[in-house]
Amino acid sequence: MNHYNYLVAFIKTFMHERSFRELTPLNHEAIEQLAHNNRIQEALGTIMDQFKNNAKAILPPLKLQSRLSNAPAKEVFVGGIEIVNYDLGKEDELLITSVEGLEVIGDVLWNSESQKLEGTPHNAGDFTLSIKGFIYFEAGYSQAFESFLRWSIIPDPRSLWKNIEPDTTQPYPKANEASHYIQTPDTKMLYVSKRGRSHAHVGSFRDDDGVILYDEETQWSIVALADGAGSCKFSRQGSKIAVEQSTKLLQEALRSGSAIALEEAFLANRENPSSTLSATINEHIQKSIIHAVHTAVVALHHEAKANGNTTKEYSTTLLLAAHKKTPVGHLIISFWVGDGVLALYTKGKYIKLLGSPDGGEFAGQTQFLDGSIFQDTAKLSSRIRMELIDNLDALVIATDGVSDPFFTSDDALENLAHWDSFWDNEISDKINQNELGLTTANLLAWLDFWSVGNHDDRTIALLLPTQKDKKESVEAQEVVENREEITQNTQEESVK
Repeated sequence: MNHYNYLVAFIKTFMHERSFRELTPLNHEAIEQLAHNNRIQEALGTIMDQFKNNAKAILPPLKLQSRLSNAPAKEVFVGGIEIVNYDLGKEDELLITSVEGLEVIGDVLWNSESQKLEGTPHNAGDFTLSIKGFIYFEAGYSQAFESFLRWSIIPDPRSLWKNIEPDTTQPYPKANEASHYIQTPDTKMLYVSKRGRSHAHVGSFRDDDGVILYDEETQWSIVALADGAGSCKFSRQGSKIAVEQSTKLLQEALRSGSAIALEEAFLANRENPSSTLSATINEHIQKSIIHAVHTAVVALHHEAKANGNTTKEYSTTLLLAAHKKTPVGHLIISFWVGDGVLALYTKGKYIKLLGSPDGGEFAGQTQFLDGSIFQDTAKLSSRIRMELIDNLDALVIATDGVSDPFFTSDDALENLAHWDSFWDNEISDKINQNELGLTTANLLAWLDFWSVGNHDDRTIALLLPTQKDKKESVEAQEVVENREEITQNTQEESVK
C-alpha cells in the first residue's frame, strides 16, 4: 500500500513546528527523499494498519446533531433520522446501530436494515432519543458517533376533546343525542341528531332539534330541523319550539280542505298555468306553511316573554318540508330560513336545492327565525318552494354541522357529482332497507365523523321513497317509452 501522500503531509506538519525547523532545516528535496524511503513507508503503513484496526477503540465518538420529523400519534410512521452538522464524503457510509428511548413511545422500533423508524406511536409528547452508530470512511477506518434528539409525537386531535355532561338542573335540559324513524306506505323517514364536540368540550347542551311525522289521514310526511344559535343562551329551546310548533300547525293545515285545494291547484297549474290558479296556490300556501312558520315565531315570542327573556335569546334556524306521493310524482312543499341544506336528490341524475343558505357579513352568521322574515313579501316567497318530481332517491335535510364539512361552498351544494360522492362515501352503506332501527343507529354513529374545524351539533333527516315506489316509477317510465315507440312505429308505417 502506498502511503506517500500521508507521509508528505506528516513531514510537512512537523516542518511547521519551529523547534523542528531549526534543528532539521529540511528542504523540498529532502522531504521527497524521505517520502520515498521504503523503510519509512513501511513503518507508516504499519502505523496506518494498526490505526485502521483499532480506530473504533482509539477515536472518541463524534458528537453529532440529528433531527427527525414530527409524527402523529395513533398513525403509522416510517421515517429516517437525518444528521445535520456533518458532511460525509462520497464513499463514506454512516450506519445507525441503535436508537434508545423508544420504549416509552410504544410500538415503534428502529429497523437497522432499512435505517428507518417504523411503527405506530401510542403516546403523545416530546421524547429524547439516544442515537448511536458508526461512520465508515473511504480511507478504511471507522469511528463511532452518538447523538441526542427530541422527537415530538403530536397527539390525535380527537383525544384532546373533553366529553362533559351538561348540568341538567339548568333551564331547558336536552339529551345529547336523538333519533327517530317512521315507515310509511311510500317512504322511510329517518332523523338523527348528536351534540357537537364544541358543546361536549364545555359541557353545554345540544342546540339542534328535529321532528319527523307522518299523517295517515292525509298521507303527508313532515320533516323539520332547526339549529339554535350557539351564542344565544336559550337557543336549544328555540330550536325545539320551532320544529314542534311548525310541524304541528302544518299537519293541522294539511288536514283541512286547504291542502286538497293547494294540491289540485298546483297540479292543474302545471298543465295549464293561469293567474287564477297562481292566486289559489298563494292563498293556500299562506294558510298552510306560512301560517305554520308564523305560529312558530309567535310561540318563540311567548316563551321568551313568559320567562322574562328576550326573543333573541331563543334564536334558531328552521328547515321545514312536507312530502306526499301522488299518482303523478312526489309533491314537496318547503320553507328555509338560515343555513344548512334542504335538497331533492336522485343519484347520478338530479340535485335541486329547495332554497339557499342565508349568509351574514362574517363567517358563521346567518338569518334566524323571527318576525323580520315576514316584512318583505318577495323575500318570504323565495323561502318557499313547491316541487313535483317523478323519480326521487331522497329528500335530504341537514343542519350546517353536517353540510359544511362535506359541501364547502354554494357551488358544491349545487354540484351533482359532489352529491353523488357524498351519498356513495357517507350515506348509502349506512342504509338497511329492511331494518330502519339499524339504519338509524348507523347514521347516529356516523355523526361522529372527524372533520378539522367542524365540531358543531350534527343533525340530518332523510325521506327515502320505498323500493316498491321506485320500481313503480321505473315501470311507469317504461310504459311511457313503449307507448312512444309504438306511436313512432305506427307513424312510420303510415308514411310508408
